Amino acid sequence: QHYLNTFDKIILDAPCSGSGMFRKMDEMQEDWSYAKVEKYAEIQKSLILIAYAMLKEGGEMVYSTCSFSYEEDEEVIDYLLNNTDAEIKPIEDNPLYYVSKTKPYGVHLLPSLFPGEGHYICLIKKPGILKPSVSKENKNKLPYDIPTNGYSHYQKYGDYLYLMSKDFNVKYLNVIRYGVKVGQIDKDDIRFDYHYSHFVELFKSAFEMDENETARYFLGEGVNKNTSKGYCLLKYKGINVDIAKSDGRIIKN
Repeated sequence: QHYLNTFDKIILDAPCSGSGMFRKMDEMQEDWSYAKVEKYAEIQKSLILIAYAMLKEGGEMVYSTCSFSYEEDEEVIDYLLNNTDAEIKPIEDNPLYYVSKTKPYGVHLLPSLFPGEGHYICLIKKPGILKPSVSKENKNKLPYDIPTNGYSHYQKYGDYLYLMSKDFNVKYLNVIRYGVKVGQIDKDDIRFDYHYSHFVELFKSAFEMDENETARYFLGEGVNKNTSKGYCLLKYKGINVDIAKSDGRIIKN
């Protein structure tokens, strides 16, 4: 009720009986039963209605499970279609996908066709034209001089700093990660997070590693390089790898 017609996109990775994991986990086979399928199908039908109500007009939702069961896959989509104005958005044909002949909603990733475990994926759209969200300008400036890629909002959770493109009320949500995790605040310094290193485009100090240096870095070793003291963005073939601290001679992992 707090977030009706709010989100542009939603991923509903629904709890399920887990039959798609049979090959990977023996305990999933031992724990499986048809009663479990029926139990989760009811939960999934409830969740998909809630998630759909949270979509904006023109918004899109991915419904997915790791179950082979019709009751947890196509039947749940059927339930949504019969109780809302939802539309199915086709997924591009691929020989690795299996599509039901009787209920061609979404695709199955079967271990016999797809190099992985068993999954079901369906793309759903709410009719209408998606209107972009408008965010209020943040008048409170970020108290740290760091690149933000235009993200003007921030939030502190405990000792950790997060960047956001817009302010959003998460009072009624259980949030795992609120925006871009910049890092841990240590007095007037920030110990930058791996997540931030893959988000940032420009950094005050950057170093391009060769293949040998990159391999050694991933093994936990430092990089011998004369640089200015402080944090340095490490790259390999133009791709951000990490942000690490240099003592002037060694960039420490």
